[in-house]
Amino acid sequence: MQPVAWWLDKHVRDGKKKLNFSEFLSYPLKRQDHKLEETIEQIQEHEMPLASYLIVHRDAKLSADQIRLLTNWANGLRAGIQAEMQQEAKAAM
Repeated sequence: MQPVAWWLDKHVRDGKKKLNFSEFLSYPLKRQDHKLEETIEQIQEHEMPLASYLIVHRDAKLSADQIRLLTNWANGLRAGIQAEMQQEAKAAM
């Protein structure tokens, strides 16, 4: 049904405006860190995947192990980004 496809397309475009992993490395480090922080929070609070997505894709519901895996991955990235931000701050002194 075309109206559903339009809604889905708009939803994807809106989501990519907020966070696009294809462009993630072009974000300033502070923004990368903040986006990962938000991602971790949304995953831990079961806000992702979105409820509207789960209606159609019930198998996309994250298990406790998947939540742990994703948050560990994001926290690891954040640690590297934060270390890089500290190095940049020291170099600017």
